[in-house]
Amino acid sequence: MILFFIGQNKINARELLFDGKVEPEDFVIMKKDCAEKIKRLEINLTDVKLQSSNLASLDKMLFQAIEALSDLRNLYLQGNVLKKREILGSIFREKLRFDKSEYRTGRLNEAVALIFQINNALGAKKNGKDRLPNRLSRSVR
Repeated sequence: MILFFIGQNKINARELLFDGKVEPEDFVIMKKDCAEKIKRLEINLTDVKLQSSNLASLDKMLFQAIEALSDLRNLYLQGNVLKKREILGSIFREKLRFDKSEYRTGRLNEAVALIFQINNALGAKKNGKDRLPNRLSRSVR
Protein backbone atom coordinates (compact mmCIF):
# COMPACT_ATOMS: atom_id res chain seq x y z
CA MET A 1 0.00 0.00 0.00
CA ILE A 2 2.84 2.38 0.86
CA LEU A 3 4.53 1.55 -2.45
CA PHE A 4 1.31 2.55 -4.21
CA PHE A 5 1.38 6.00 -2.57
CA ILE A 6 5.06 6.47 -3.39
CA GLY A 7 4.32 5.52 -6.99
CA GLN A 8 1.44 8.02 -7.04
CA ASN A 9 3.75 10.75 -5.72
CA LYS A 10 6.17 9.98 -8.52
CA ILE A 11 3.37 10.15 -11.13
CA ASN A 12 2.09 13.43 -9.64
CA ALA A 13 5.58 14.93 -9.73
CA ARG A 14 5.96 13.92 -13.38
CA GLU A 15 2.60 15.54 -14.24
CA LEU A 16 3.62 18.73 -12.44
CA LEU A 17 6.84 18.74 -14.46
CA PHE A 18 4.93 18.34 -17.77
CA ASP A 19 2.49 21.10 -16.78
CA GLY A 20 5.40 23.42 -16.02
CA LYS A 21 4.42 23.83 -12.37
CA VAL A 22 7.66 22.29 -11.11
CA GLU A 23 11.21 23.05 -12.18
CA PRO A 24 13.28 20.11 -13.54
CA GLU A 25 15.70 20.40 -10.57
CA ASP A 26 12.80 20.02 -8.13
CA PHE A 27 11.50 17.05 -10.08
CA VAL A 28 14.91 15.34 -9.81
CA ILE A 29 14.86 15.92 -6.03
CA MET A 30 11.33 14.48 -5.73
CA LYS A 31 12.30 11.48 -7.87
CA LYS A 32 15.40 10.79 -5.73
CA ASP A 33 13.27 11.09 -2.58
CA CYS A 34 10.82 8.48 -3.90
CA ALA A 35 13.69 6.18 -4.91
CA GLU A 36 15.23 6.45 -1.42
CA LYS A 37 11.88 5.64 0.22
CA ILE A 38 11.45 2.60 -2.01
CA LYS A 39 15.00 1.43 -1.23
CA ARG A 40 14.38 1.78 2.55
CA LEU A 41 11.13 -0.18 2.25
CA GLU A 42 12.89 -2.95 0.32
CA ILE A 43 15.57 -3.16 3.02
CA ASN A 44 12.88 -3.34 5.72
CA LEU A 45 11.09 -6.05 3.75
CA THR A 46 14.31 -8.08 3.51
CA ASP A 47 14.82 -7.72 7.29
CA VAL A 48 11.26 -8.86 7.98
CA LYS A 49 11.68 -11.90 5.71
CA LEU A 50 14.95 -12.78 7.45
CA GLN A 51 13.38 -12.43 10.90
CA SER A 52 10.40 -14.58 9.96
CA SER A 53 12.66 -17.30 8.55
CA ASN A 54 14.74 -17.19 11.75
CA LEU A 55 11.55 -17.52 13.83
CA ALA A 56 10.41 -20.45 11.70
CA SER A 57 13.72 -22.26 12.20
CA LEU A 58 13.60 -21.44 15.92
CA ASP A 59 10.07 -22.85 16.14
CA LYS A 60 11.26 -26.02 14.41
CA MET A 61 14.22 -26.37 16.78
CA LEU A 62 12.00 -25.82 19.84
CA PHE A 63 9.53 -28.42 18.60
CA GLN A 64 12.35 -30.95 18.10
CA ALA A 65 13.76 -30.19 21.57
CA ILE A 66 10.37 -30.62 23.25
CA GLU A 67 9.81 -33.84 21.33
CA ALA A 68 13.19 -35.18 22.45
CA LEU A 69 12.64 -34.14 26.07
CA SER A 70 9.23 -35.79 26.18
CA ASP A 71 10.80 -39.06 25.01
CA LEU A 72 14.05 -38.73 26.98
CA ARG A 73 13.60 -41.99 28.89
CA ASN A 74 13.26 -44.05 25.70
CA LEU A 75 16.12 -42.19 24.04
CA TYR A 76 18.33 -43.07 26.99
CA LEU A 77 17.24 -46.71 27.23
CA GLN A 78 17.60 -47.35 23.50
CA GLY A 79 20.75 -45.28 23.01
CA ASN A 80 24.30 -46.55 22.79
CA VAL A 81 27.01 -45.52 25.26
CA LEU A 82 27.81 -42.31 23.39
CA LYS A 83 24.14 -41.29 23.28
CA LYS A 84 23.75 -41.99 27.01
CA ARG A 85 26.86 -39.93 27.73
CA GLU A 86 25.47 -37.07 25.60
CA ILE A 87 22.13 -37.17 27.45
CA LEU A 88 23.76 -37.22 30.89
CA GLY A 89 26.14 -34.45 29.83
CA SER A 90 23.23 -32.27 28.81
CA ILE A 91 21.40 -32.86 32.11
CA PHE A 92 24.34 -32.42 34.49
CA ARG A 93 26.54 -29.40 33.84
CA GLU A 94 29.48 -30.79 35.77
CA LYS A 95 31.07 -34.23 35.67
CA LEU A 96 29.85 -37.07 37.86
CA ARG A 97 32.13 -37.72 40.85
CA PHE A 98 32.68 -41.32 41.91
CA ASP A 99 33.65 -42.20 45.46
CA LYS A 100 34.09 -45.96 46.03
CA SER A 101 30.69 -47.47 45.21
CA GLU A 102 28.78 -44.17 45.29
CA TYR A 103 28.59 -41.23 42.93
CA ARG A 104 27.68 -37.58 43.23
CA THR A 105 26.21 -35.35 40.59
CA GLY A 106 27.22 -31.80 39.89
CA ARG A 107 24.82 -28.98 39.26
CA LEU A 108 21.79 -29.60 37.09
CA ASN A 109 21.19 -27.79 33.85
CA GLU A 110 18.77 -24.93 34.63
CA ALA A 111 16.23 -26.05 32.02
CA VAL A 112 16.19 -29.59 33.41
CA ALA A 113 15.85 -28.25 36.96
CA LEU A 114 12.80 -26.24 35.87
CA ILE A 115 11.26 -29.31 34.24
CA PHE A 116 11.79 -31.33 37.44
CA GLN A 117 10.29 -28.49 39.47
CA ILE A 118 7.19 -28.45 37.25
CA ASN A 119 6.86 -32.24 37.42
CA ASN A 120 7.11 -32.18 41.23
CA ALA A 121 4.45 -29.49 41.42
CA LEU A 122 2.10 -31.59 39.31
CA GLY A 123 2.16 -34.39 41.87
CA ALA A 124 0.92 -37.91 41.39
CA LYS A 125 -1.32 -38.80 38.50
CA LYS A 126 -4.97 -38.69 39.52
CA ASN A 127 -6.88 -41.47 37.86
CA GLY A 128 -10.19 -41.14 39.67
CA LYS A 129 -9.65 -44.01 42.09
CA ASP A 130 -10.24 -43.38 45.75
CA ARG A 131 -8.36 -45.08 48.57
CA LEU A 132 -11.37 -47.14 49.57
CA PRO A 133 -11.68 -50.23 47.38
CA ASN A 134 -15.47 -50.04 47.10
CA ARG A 135 -15.48 -46.50 45.62
CA LEU A 136 -13.93 -46.52 42.14
CA SER A 137 -14.84 -43.04 40.92
CA ARG A 138 -14.90 -39.65 42.54
CA SER A 139 -18.24 -38.13 43.42
CA VAL A 140 -19.74 -35.48 41.19
CA ARG A 141 -20.99 -32.30 42.83
